[in-house]
Amino acid sequence: MTKQIVVAVSTSSRQDEIGLWSNNFLSNWFFLWVLPIIKKASPTNIMNLRLSLRNQETARVNVDKLEREWKFQLEANPQNPSILKALRESFGTEYMAIAAYKILWIFFTWAGAWYLLLQMISFLNHTNLGVLPDLNGHMYALALFLAGFFSSIAIHQQYSECNRVGIKVKAAVMGLIYRKSLRLSRVKGGAGEVLNLMTGDVLKINEAVVNFHFLWSAFVEVALILAISFYQIGISAFPALGFVLILLPIQMYLGKRTNDLGRAQSKETISRVHLMSELLTAIKLIKFYAWEMPFAKKINELRKKETKYIYDGLITKTVNYTVVFAIPVLVALTCLATYVAIGNQLTASVVFAVLSVFNTLRYPFFMLPIAVKSTVGALAALDHLTEFLLLDEIVELKQSVPKEGCNLAVEIAQSDFKWDGAEGDKPSIHDIDLKLKKGNKIAIVGDVGSGKSSIIAAILGQIRQVKGDSVKVYGSTAYMSQEAWLLNMTLRENILFGKEYEAKKYKEVIRVAGLERDLTLLIAGDQTEIAERGANLSGGQRQRVSLARSIYYDADIVLLDDPLSAVDQHVGRQIFDECFKKHLKNKTVIVSMNQLQYLVEMDYIIFVRNGTIHSQGTYHYMMDNVEPFHTLVSSHVADSAIEDEIELIPPEQDVTTNADVPVVVEKESLADDLQKIMDQNNMSVRIRNQLSVRKGNRDLNEHSIRSILEKQSIHPIAGLDDHDVSKIMRQNELSVHTQVDPADLAALQDEEMKKKGKLVQDDQSTKTAGFGDFLAYGRAKNGVFVTLTVVLVFILVHGLFRIGGDFWLRLWVPHVGNFSDQVYVGVYGAFCIAFAIGALARGLFFTKVTTEKAVYLHDKLFDAAIHAPMGFYDTTPIARILSCFSKHQLHVDDTMLDAAMQALQYFPLGLGALIIAAATIPWNWAPTVGIVLIGYYFIRVTNPADIGTKSLEAVTKPPIYSHLTATLEGLLSIRSYHAESRFDDINLEKIDTNHAALFAMQNVKSFQALYLDILSSLVIYFAALLLVFARNVASIDSVAGLALSNALQMLVFVQWTVRQWGDVETQMSSVGQLVYYGNIKPEAPFEIPANKPPSDWPQEGRIKFTNIELKYQKFGVSVLKNVNLTIYPKEKIGIVGRTGSGKSTLLISLLRIVEPCHGTITIDDLDVSGIGLHDLRNKIAIIPQEPVMFVGTIRSNLDPFNKSTDEEIWKALDAVFLGESFRNSPSKLETAVSENGKSVSQGQRQLLCIARAILSKAKVLVLDEATASLDAQTDLMIQEAIKKNFGELTMLTIAHRLNTIIESDRVLVMDAGKAVEFDEPVNLLKNPNGIFKSLIDQTGELAAKKLIEIAEKAHADRVANGYDFPALKDNLEDKPMKVDEIFK
Repeated sequence: MTKQIVVAVSTSSRQDEIGLWSNNFLSNWFFLWVLPIIKKASPTNIMNLRLSLRNQETARVNVDKLEREWKFQLEANPQNPSILKALRESFGTEYMAIAAYKILWIFFTWAGAWYLLLQMISFLNHTNLGVLPDLNGHMYALALFLAGFFSSIAIHQQYSECNRVGIKVKAAVMGLIYRKSLRLSRVKGGAGEVLNLMTGDVLKINEAVVNFHFLWSAFVEVALILAISFYQIGISAFPALGFVLILLPIQMYLGKRTNDLGRAQSKETISRVHLMSELLTAIKLIKFYAWEMPFAKKINELRKKETKYIYDGLITKTVNYTVVFAIPVLVALTCLATYVAIGNQLTASVVFAVLSVFNTLRYPFFMLPIAVKSTVGALAALDHLTEFLLLDEIVELKQSVPKEGCNLAVEIAQSDFKWDGAEGDKPSIHDIDLKLKKGNKIAIVGDVGSGKSSIIAAILGQIRQVKGDSVKVYGSTAYMSQEAWLLNMTLRENILFGKEYEAKKYKEVIRVAGLERDLTLLIAGDQTEIAERGANLSGGQRQRVSLARSIYYDADIVLLDDPLSAVDQHVGRQIFDECFKKHLKNKTVIVSMNQLQYLVEMDYIIFVRNGTIHSQGTYHYMMDNVEPFHTLVSSHVADSAIEDEIELIPPEQDVTTNADVPVVVEKESLADDLQKIMDQNNMSVRIRNQLSVRKGNRDLNEHSIRSILEKQSIHPIAGLDDHDVSKIMRQNELSVHTQVDPADLAALQDEEMKKKGKLVQDDQSTKTAGFGDFLAYGRAKNGVFVTLTVVLVFILVHGLFRIGGDFWLRLWVPHVGNFSDQVYVGVYGAFCIAFAIGALARGLFFTKVTTEKAVYLHDKLFDAAIHAPMGFYDTTPIARILSCFSKHQLHVDDTMLDAAMQALQYFPLGLGALIIAAATIPWNWAPTVGIVLIGYYFIRVTNPADIGTKSLEAVTKPPIYSHLTATLEGLLSIRSYHAESRFDDINLEKIDTNHAALFAMQNVKSFQALYLDILSSLVIYFAALLLVFARNVASIDSVAGLALSNALQMLVFVQWTVRQWGDVETQMSSVGQLVYYGNIKPEAPFEIPANKPPSDWPQEGRIKFTNIELKYQKFGVSVLKNVNLTIYPKEKIGIVGRTGSGKSTLLISLLRIVEPCHGTITIDDLDVSGIGLHDLRNKIAIIPQEPVMFVGTIRSNLDPFNKSTDEEIWKALDAVFLGESFRNSPSKLETAVSENGKSVSQGQRQLLCIARAILSKAKVLVLDEATASLDAQTDLMIQEAIKKNFGELTMLTIAHRLNTIIESDRVLVMDAGKAVEFDEPVNLLKNPNGIFKSLIDQTGELAAKKLIEIAEKAHADRVANGYDFPALKDNLEDKPMKVDEIFK
């Protein structure tokens, strides 16, 4: 019995399983096994299909097979192993067997196109009238049908079996790449390099598998055509040989050139999309900086290069198609002219048999460039693959068995370690000597870049050991990375990480990791789906989830890399006490940390400096004997006592005891694979709402209602429906009026939680507007008239010149008109040359018009994107916008145009053949009309399955690449947990899911094509049959030659036209996307020439808010309410407030990221609403909370407009303590900055942002103070740089830590969108009931006392310096809001 793997595409509405094979050869020949897919695979229920691959087609079987052969190649030829040989050994035999189908197709095709056509014309010749019985004609008619019938079966079996082998090879190569990725010591070129292998190179190999048989067969077919020609017309066939010898190499060259241009275009496309990804990811920051135009310039430069390659590629294809269409008529012209010139008499059998044979030259000449392109591309891809497979691998560090009586957990003796790829011969860390005891709590401390993380990597065996005895680790390991690594699964699945769910243990882990309150805030508790890279969680939440995973794993040795960096003091203390000291008391815990206040409670400390262990020992030993350590700890602890995150939730909200929110849900989460796509293109807008406060329903108060409304500001009332507010009544009714089984209720709650927590929704962007998209494309750039003219030109060129030429031949044979042969040759030659020129001209016209449309649609989209208001980005997933610039733009640039060009080339050919057959043969119009109607109905019935399987294939592909990306980002974690096998299983499952959909899609296409070819065979049969009945008509043999030679071309080109047009229809929805996003309502103009401010504005920096009211949406809730305040020149203002209070919105209104709906903001008495956005934003310096760097250089990141001199840039770098560092760099200011600025440390990135602000020479500075904990030295440098460089500026600081704003001239307290307190800190502290006083008190008695002392000292300094305190003129209402005020 055949084994099979079921790919469950959905678990919600399961239908019967559909097997993608049949054991019956007739079912395979006629694709009868596809019928259940046709029946069930409509676009509306396609996601409910359950498709199954045979065992031999599954990823696991084929990866294992290829991996065995690759290992054999490595052993047999370690210097030069060949992945091609491994593939040939694995799949070569079954692949070469498919050649039998190709040979059968050749036999039946030319049997019909030459021999049977020749016999039919001879039969119809009047000389044979009465000699040959009618039965012969009927037999020839039937034979013509059977030749077409069996050639169709053969070619589509070839396609189907090539696709079957193709998915085996594709699965094997993808699996091999993934398994290699799991073992890589270094991801050379980053994740993008591996993704390019998995996407581009694997696709090229798969294309070669599908198309290689057309490469060798092209030469066989050409040789056969020449042989038939010489047999039929003798030496008159020499011109055909000449054309072939000239044009065959040209076609091979065109194939190679198409491949080269495609690679060059792909490179530019990737660069453009990468830059767009940077731009869109940091769009808010770019708007802050007013950097849209430098990015636009870069995008335009890349787009020009990309467009040139697109245009050249289309020109190349145009030349190719010109050859394909012109060669039959030119060869026919020269050969027949030669035939007549040497004294032969033309007969219908000679003319039309030769013409039919020459028409078949289209097959090899059409497929040869495609086959060459595929083969050349695959050979290059195999070279890339071999290079990747030979990269260095990590040496797996296995758990050591301790000797009897050994109490060590880790042992490293005098060892050096070096990261693969690190420059120079110097080890990354050296002279590492460690003996760490079991059960100890060990801290690793040191400055940024000193080697803390490298020591952890050495313990885990993830960095190459270059000196010393092997590392010994006595026990299992769990690891938490410095940057939290999360998967696109539910929060619970991220914590379990493949372990069995144990409710009691799980609940305890949630508690000690400080996640209880977070689960009450998440919309679906631990069933909330986590976005890619944890995008819908805060930094602290991401770290706590990552910590919970390492705890739940229950390993002997727990390694934590800076676990407390993103949590505030209260949570950090709770985690340290409850988790490290109590829950993990029997475990060995090794922690890299910057929070030095905890060191006194650690058992053992390792102090790292300059890549080596400077000293190690107990805390008291280190404090007494190691001076640098003593200095570091003393200075840090003094500062840390007053560093505290401002509490985000009002103290009266006791969220941790909320009984209404199920923190732990007993039932396992079984979310469907398709619905868990990591591809951000499929994210719904709900990502913004994942953190909505879920306060207990019975305890909803004014604050939580207001919070809900403000976060759901798209619609003032709908926000309530989306959350718990609107469900209070229904849930209360449930508890009062119904008796529900508790188990059923739990199941209902669990299901509801899953639905609420669902992050990734169906992508609606692929839905088509049908004719509307075609109309939009027609209107783009050059208008509908020009677009319709293109279509008309294709039809007219074929109709007037190609069909005209064939019809002239039909007149030539019986010498209708009694012209001389020279006249007939001359007129036919004119038709042929006109057709060749017309074929070239229509292609060039098509290329020009479509390229202009593509450029226009992109430019309009890009212009709309950079001018779109921030509200658009808040409500639209960035990846969906990015998909417009990548997938949808690629369709409009390339794939849709290729399909459209082919459809327009072959549609007139098929239509012309049909019209000729119907019009020239008596009564043939009747069966022709009937067959056309059957074909139309057939396409209508099967098209939903074609579209549905395309959608299914498209939606199941992104999870493969997302899983690979997540794997590469978390390699250290995966290997530390020894989860390689489980992740490989997940990868293989995702590949099978996609390949089941892919194979279904391919065979639905083959099903359509086969039966359309059979209908074309019926057209040929009825044409031949009616010719038999009309054999008495004069010159019927010429009519037969004309009709049948054309009708035989329908066999391939009708179904190909339908297939290509289907692709055009599918991809035309991309035009709709580009047009939709290209019509976004823009924000205010960047510049208003008639209202430009003076070049030296502002001179002072006085800011005044007058009656400011702001809403994020037109009908939304006001998030700023009647704000009135004045900020005086050079004042340093600290802005504080709880989450949702409006402190960030205040600065957003200043920069006009969102326009106020009422009131005015002036800077130096100039109303900022009347000037251009760039004129405003260029005059306000920004230092963001999270420093962002862009790919480029240090110079381009600091001065993208090239406005500053080198001297000014160096001065700015010196001011932030980075000048010396970059002067010592070989490239100095041209030092490259990698993706996301990873080539510089977090602290350096923050300092570079300050340097940007210095270069802006602005009079107003907005500072969103960073919360990420840096080492004490870097944090001190940042604070000193701010104080030193911005003393003369008006500065507004959004505070996250009170110690950074306690010295401000004044503090503004925001609450519920109102400015409720605004005064000098010492004055605010005198109000015992004030919000600011309550925030200070929450830090604890010791810290509060210290903060008050600092505030008083700062006040005394201001008095001493003669500071003029502004009068409190603003009417600030220090009172709580009423519920009815929310809706005003």
